Amino acid sequence: MLMKKILSLFAAVLFAGSIFAADATIAKGETNSYDDVTINGQFAVKMGKSSAGGDMTVTVGAGAKVLTLHVVAWNKEGGAKVTIAAPDGVGVNPAELELVANENIAGSGKEFELEDEDAYKFEIALSGVEAETVLTLTSEKRAIVWGATYETEGGVTPPDPQPEEGVVFDWAKEVGNLFLGAAGVEISEVKIHENTDKVPAIKFGSSYNYADGKYIAIKPAEGGFKAGDELNIAICFSNDDDTKEAQAAVYAADGETQLVLSEKAINARTVAADPVVESYILLADADSLLIGRKGNTGLFVISLAVKRGGDVPQDETRPTVAPPAPAADVADVKALYCNHYAENNLN
Repeated sequence: MLMKKILSLFAAVLFAGSIFAADATIAKGETNSYDDVTINGQFAVKMGKSSAGGDMTVTVGAGAKVLTLHVVAWNKEGGAKVTIAAPDGVGVNPAELELVANENIAGSGKEFELEDEDAYKFEIALSGVEAETVLTLTSEKRAIVWGATYETEGGVTPPDPQPEEGVVFDWAKEVGNLFLGAAGVEISEVKIHENTDKVPAIKFGSSYNYADGKYIAIKPAEGGFKAGDELNIAICFSNDDDTKEAQAAVYAADGETQLVLSEKAINARTVAADPVVESYILLADADSLLIGRKGNTGLFVISLAVKRGGDVPQDETRPTVAPPAPAADVADVKALYCNHYAENNLN
């Protein structure tokens, strides 16, 4: 059942002078390279085996200014170095990374867990990236790379050549603009259907924090969202501990007013079904929307789209919670107003 919920959203200006991010493509190389490993459920590439090193590639798009990626050294191999080689005319700084090891990265397993992913994050300044560019990473010892993104200035987001009619934002099809906060949020991958099928995802590694940039913001390519637009989002988490919980929270562009809290995400490691798509109706125009994580484990957004809607019901006496409706697909409809939701934490 597609759950319908109604939000009241108000406009604010965002994205002026922003930096926009996209996922970089990581792939195995030619020597001692393997793409059958994961870090916290995310797609990763391992370089090296035994005491030997290896290589891999990272592909960034035109205009890339900063490459962010996570690299961890094998247990007891801390201090190992990874070098980054680029085509002529492309600058990379630093071109050598000194790695930190983790005791959990050991043995013959392929699925690894880390407590603090940010401890293994590197930011590399790029210059002269005028077209899609392939960088080659070479490790002197065993290492694993995951969670690679790149940033471009000016908000250049390639449009979908054939976007679905009426869709003003679709992350998967690159329709509209997606802004990644400064920390704890990245383009990644997650395995769904009981940890079998790998899909792209936006990962929220930390709980929502506006001041620290732990959120995403979305905006149409032109103008803003309109009253009546429908936001659709599907979420999950991936953890061996089935008691963990994660939810998506939608905020107004002021960064402080929480508008709604989603249903609890399914655990993609233990649930065979698709993550449920929840649908939200905007009652007012909104220049942009902020989305963050609530809960105690990483949240993955696997689909996120906004479709231009129709008229909004003109009921001047809209209740805070609508009375039960006879139709099954609208039985859970709720009219959630910003101030009331913030004060009472309705969900």
